[in-house]
Amino acid sequence: MQLDSAIVQLRKRTAWQALDTGVLLARRWYARLLALWLVVGSVLLPLIVATAWLLPGEPLRWALFLFWLLHPMMESALIFWAGRAMFATELGIGASLRLMRGVFSFSFLAGLIRYRLHPLRPFAYAVLTLEEPEAGMIAPRIALLGRRQDNTIFFLLASLAITLLLSFSALVALLTLMPEELYRPSLADLLSPVGRWLLFALYVSTCALMAPFTVSCGFMLYISRRVELEAWDIELGFRNLNARLMADKR
Repeated sequence: MQLDSAIVQLRKRTAWQALDTGVLLARRWYARLLALWLVVGSVLLPLIVATAWLLPGEPLRWALFLFWLLHPMMESALIFWAGRAMFATELGIGASLRLMRGVFSFSFLAGLIRYRLHPLRPFAYAVLTLEEPEAGMIAPRIALLGRRQDNTIFFLLASLAITLLLSFSALVALLTLMPEELYRPSLADLLSPVGRWLLFALYVSTCALMAPFTVSCGFMLYISRRVELEAWDIELGFRNLNARLMADKR
């Protein structure tokens, strides 16, 4: 890891400052992260829907549950890319997917499911994706990084609230802007099987649009915590001081 090549200043930040930096990174990386999500989603979503139809019971409920359960796999691809881009190595989508093949071990997939509802989820997914620790070291590492990070609960709840709000807003816009002469959907239409699949599609689309922001903010919480624990800012300060002393000797 080349700390000198980081695209943001590696210094100690509060959690709120880390979240602000994450929003700025999401704006910078938005197109790449969204494209990567769509590529991974284009593979997983058809599998999710096909599996939902094969399982007993309501296919839509299975599809919603499987998407919620496997959505971290799409987020992990974004975290993997962000981990390289942070240190000025912006991989192409194809290269990112090829390098990620070794990440999807049994412990990785089990960790994604284990920490799906955990308040330290941003740290858990970053550790699983970027550090690839051994199975027995995952929980202690995540606990260490997440110590005194109660703001992550607010971050996760805020992300969920914004996602649901955007989904509802998209539905209202669809109902409002559609010309009456063409078609005017009613509440009964939305509760029909086709309408409910439309709501599922709107929710998935909103998750895709929000993913660059949620991933970048969670990633910056992780980076900020590592800066604090491992004193990256002090190390960089000593490196710069040594470089100046060497330059003066010349």
